Amino acid sequence: MKVRLRPSTDADFEFVFALNKTNMRRYVERLRGWDDAAERADMKRKFQPGVDQIIEVDGHPAGVFAVDRREDEWDLRHIELLPIFQNRGIGTTLIRQLLEEAYQQGAAVTLQVLKMNPARRLYERLGFYIVGETEIKYRMKAKEERNMRIALFSDIHGNVTALKAVLREIRERGPFDAVVCAGDIVFLGPSPEEVVDLLRAEGVAMVRGNCDDMVTGQLPIETEAASDPVRMERFRAHLEWNRRRLGEERLDFLRSLPVTLTFDPAPGQALLVCHASPVSTHRPLPRPDLLRTEGEKYYGETEARVIAAGHWHQPSVTLLGDRIVLNVSSVSIPGDGRPIACYTVAEWQDGIWSFEQYRVDYDLAPEIHRIRERNMPQPPWPKLEE
Repeated sequence: MKVRLRPSTDADFEFVFALNKTNMRRYVERLRGWDDAAERADMKRKFQPGVDQIIEVDGHPAGVFAVDRREDEWDLRHIELLPIFQNRGIGTTLIRQLLEEAYQQGAAVTLQVLKMNPARRLYERLGFYIVGETEIKYRMKAKEERNMRIALFSDIHGNVTALKAVLREIRERGPFDAVVCAGDIVFLGPSPEEVVDLLRAEGVAMVRGNCDDMVTGQLPIETEAASDPVRMERFRAHLEWNRRRLGEERLDFLRSLPVTLTFDPAPGQALLVCHASPVSTHRPLPRPDLLRTEGEKYYGETEARVIAAGHWHQPSVTLLGDRIVLNVSSVSIPGDGRPIACYTVAEWQDGIWSFEQYRVDYDLAPEIHRIRERNMPQPPWPKLEE
């Protein structure tokens, strides 16, 4: 999935009006009733060709993104996506990029949202807070201070029960500026489609991992299991089973995920999220002893202060020169074999990065039931009778 912005033209007006009608008519009807001619005239007045931008996905119009930029304040005047492109992280990514650009320019970012519009939840997750209101709208402003809290986890491996437990605790410990999954979203577990759908619905930012790449065909399975014929057969069986469960739309979504995401609270203090490294979804294994010998090879080119990775399935914090390599640990299949999910909180406050790592109990029974119900190939979980 390739997303880009292009300047709008007069010819885009009909698309923008139809988009707004699709998304907003139900709210407008509740407020004042929908009058097609009046709404068209209002949109014509607001639409600014050349200033407003069209969001394209794979070359097709998918939405609109409009920002009015003044010297010290940028107003996010209009952001909408067609329903088929919602809950795919597109709007979240665009707003985060806008916030980062505004921060670099020393500008505040504001927006308005209808009180009944659930998009308010997204804006709050991205750090916006209410600074004013009318009878029908909230005016919101992005936090200007650059303190940052990020919840991170990795290696869900199709275990939606563990994921729900982690997200529930993250909500209780919130708010967070971002919630991020460091890859290996699917593969090996019985609930791959539920995991993908839940992450998208919750607005979790994601990078892809080696197991995601194997499922989507971006990484040969031999890379992970060529030396073990028994393991190779198990992986092949899981590969085909996962592809059937996920379907093409979810597979395309996983293919579209980036290898890295960066969060930058201050110059020289960026936190970079990846699965294994910025250059590979499967190398190296971010284990403290291996990092001492292989770390510079894989992490030496990045300027990030903190590299937050998964892949190893055990929580750790390792110093690598002047960098910190943080293993955010796994939601599923933890390295010590205990069915207890893990996640990490990274916080930048008063010029210092700090990290807290947590474990969350959950009931494995629903996943074991799905293994049986869905005839999943031999699972890498504890034996069913256990």
